[in-house]
Amino acid sequence: ARVLRNDGAALTLRSVSITGGSVAGGAGVGEGGGVLSVGPLTLEFATVEGNRADGDLGGLGGGVYARSTLAVLASSVTGNQAGGGTSVFGGRGGGAAALGAVTVTDSTVSDNTSEGASAGGGQAGGLLARSHAVVTRSTLAGNQASAGVEAGSGSMAALAADGDLRVENSTITANVASGAASVNGGITAAGDLQIAYSTIVGNEAATRGANVVFSSGGSVFGSIIAQAAGGAPNCSNTTGTSQGYNVTDDDSCGLSGTGDRVD
Repeated sequence: ARVLRNDGAALTLRSVSITGGSVAGGAGVGEGGGVLSVGPLTLEFATVEGNRADGDLGGLGGGVYARSTLAVLASSVTGNQAGGGTSVFGGRGGGAAALGAVTVTDSTVSDNTSEGASAGGGQAGGLLARSHAVVTRSTLAGNQASAGVEAGSGSMAALAADGDLRVENSTITANVASGAASVNGGITAAGDLQIAYSTIVGNEAATRGANVVFSSGGSVFGSIIAQAAGGAPNCSNTTGTSQGYNVTDDDSCGLSGTGDRVD
C-alpha cells in the first residue's frame, strides 16, 4: 500500500523514511507509490526509497507525486520505480513527479526507473516537473528511462521540466535513456534551460542529446558537458548561449564563448 496520502493543505515531511510503498492505479494512472500529496509537499532530511507506482496508463511518481509544488531539501530519493502501462504509456517520474514547480537542494536523486510499457518508453526516470524546476548543489545519478517491451524508447532519463529549468552547482551523471531511438539521458526543459557551475557527464541516449537537450534557449556558464554515451552527441537543439568558461569534448553544444574549451 502507499505509505502516505495528503488530501489537505501544505505538508512537510522532516527526518522520515518513506520506504516500500506501492500503488496500483488499475485502469488509470498510479500516482505516488510512496507519497501522494494534493497540497504543496516539502521533503526535508528525508529518505524516499524502494517505492513503486503502477497502472494500466503507467505509474506517475514512483516515490512521490505532488499535485502541487514539490521541494526536496537535504534528502535522498533513490531506488523508486514508475511502472510501465499496458499499451503505449510508460512510467513517468520514477523518483518523483509534480504538477507544480520543483526545487531540489542539497539532495540526491539516484537509481530510480521509469519503466517502458508494452509499446512505449518510460520518461523522466529521476524527476518530472510539469512546471518550472531548480536544482542546486545536488546529484542526479544512475536514473533510467527504459525502452518499451515491444516498441518505443526511453527519454529524459535524469530530469525533465515542462517550464524553465535552472541547474547550479550540481552533478548529473550516469543516467540512461534506453532503446534504439532513445532521447536525452540527462536533462531537458521545454522552457529556458540555465546551467551554471555544474558537471553533466556520462549520460546515455541513442539519438539526441545524451547529456542536454535545449528546447527553447538557455545558457551555460562554468560547466562541464562531456563524455556522452550511447551514440548521441552531448547536446541537441543548440539554442543555448555560452556565458563562458565551459569544457566539452564535441561541438554539439555550440560552446564558443570566452574561456570555453573543446578537449
